[in-house]
Parts: sequence; C-alpha cells; structure tokens
Amino acid sequence: MDPTGARIRTLMGFLFLRQGRLEDAARELDAAKRLDFREVEARTELGFVLLRLGREEEALVELRDVLRIDRRAPRAYVGMGMILAKRERTGEAMTAFQNAIQVDPTHGPAYLRLAETLDRIGRPVDAWSTAEQAHDRGEDVAPAFWQQLTEKLPSAPPLPPPCAEASGTTVGLDNPDPAHRGYIARVRERVRTHVAYPRRAGERGIAGELQVELRIGREGRIECVVLRRSSGSELLDRYVLSAVRLAQPFAALPAHVPPPSLPVSGTFRFRIGEGAASR
Repeated sequence: MDPTGARIRTLMGFLFLRQGRLEDAARELDAAKRLDFREVEARTELGFVLLRLGREEEALVELRDVLRIDRRAPRAYVGMGMILAKRERTGEAMTAFQNAIQVDPTHGPAYLRLAETLDRIGRPVDAWSTAEQAHDRGEDVAPAFWQQLTEKLPSAPPLPPPCAEASGTTVGLDNPDPAHRGYIARVRERVRTHVAYPRRAGERGIAGELQVELRIGREGRIECVVLRRSSGSELLDRYVLSAVRLAQPFAALPAHVPPPSLPVSGTFRFRIGEGAASR
C-alpha cells in the first residue's frame, strides 16, 4: 500500500471532478484505491462518478466495497439507495437511506433521497416531514419538489405570494422595538430552526448576505414575502425563502398590533467558517 500516493491521486480525482472531467476523475480515483484499498473517500466518490457515467453496476460494486471497509459511511448508503430506487427496489432503497441517517443523523442528502422515495410510494405526509428535515440540515430542496408535495397536502404551509410594495417601516428580527420584542423573539426562533449553511454553498465556497421582508397576518400566516436584497447567490436566496415559509404558522398577532399585518424584515448572513446568522 502507498497511502501518500493514494491521497495525491484522490486529490487529483476531486480536481478533475470539479472541472467536469468525469472520465479523468474516475481514472485517478480508481488509481487511488489500487494504491490503498482503504482509501474510503476515493472509493465513495468513484462510486458516484461511475453512477454519473452510467456505469451503474460498477458503481454498486464500489459502494458495497466501501461499506465492507467502513459500515459508517453515509454517502455509500445513499449511493446504493439511489441505484436501488432506480431499479424500483424501493424497500431496499429506503433501508439504505435509513441506514445512512442512522450512522449520521446530520447527513442531509439521505433525508432528501428518502423524502423523494416516500413521495413516489404515496406517502406525502412523511415525504414532507423528511424533506423539511433535509432542509434543516442544509439541503437545497428543489422548489418543484416542494410544490409537488404542496399539491398533495392541503395542510402544507402555503407558498406566500411576493409583496407588491415595500412596507416602509418594518420590525427587525434581531432589533425589534419594545412593543414587539416578545412576539418577534418567538418568530425569530422559529425561523432560525430552519436555517443552516446550505451544504452545496459550503462545498463551493459561496457566501453572502441577503435581506427578506415578510408580512405576518393576524392568524400567524405569512401574507407575502419578498427578497429586498439578494446575496448574489440564487442558492442562498432560495434557501432562506424556503426557511421562512417552513417556519409558519407563527403565533397569532398580539392584540395591540394594528391591522392588517405586521411587516418584519430580517438580514441573513452566510460566511465560510462562521456558518449562518440572522439579524
């Protein structure tokens, strides 16, 4: 075995992968595993690259070998589950995704793939709950998937329409005036439970700051929401808008808040190494 050489070939494989050179990436990752058969990172990534190249059977063999070396490799379980789901071996696919979650409860991709599978077998309630858990762990759940589930679930939080105009004076999430402090503190905590650093943004080194305005109706539902300042990243913007939607319903507005709604604004900051913050 040559662990040092294997690591160099693994890094070369990841470099080619970032450049979209899948065949070159597969060659380097395969070389890495031959230099050190316990190079789990290379073998796992090789399985996903082979899957993207349409070499499904080879990918399945590679991912199974990873799990023979390390039974606590969540990505290998997810990759196997994706292949099994594609082959309509739904029960086995769900078991693979659940195994990934069991070994790493923070692994967002496992929740997202499990949610997609639950939806396919007619369990939209469970699919929504699992998709929400995926989002809360930093997964960028596709808007089309949220919409698909919303159409099946009348009880799902509705997608708020965009606000037509700026409200002028708004109550800040992190600096509310004394009259709104208690209520906004509860709103802030509900929103924060749905905000993490999006996984793909972190992997790509994407950072940014955005501002969102929402209007909360008397019953605690969001009447409208709008992005007042973009982060410059569609991924970050979309993720925060989904987080705000998932946070509702809030508590009913206090009696002293004048009708028809309470305009609230929040700034969300994503910095590499610091995570996500709102203010």
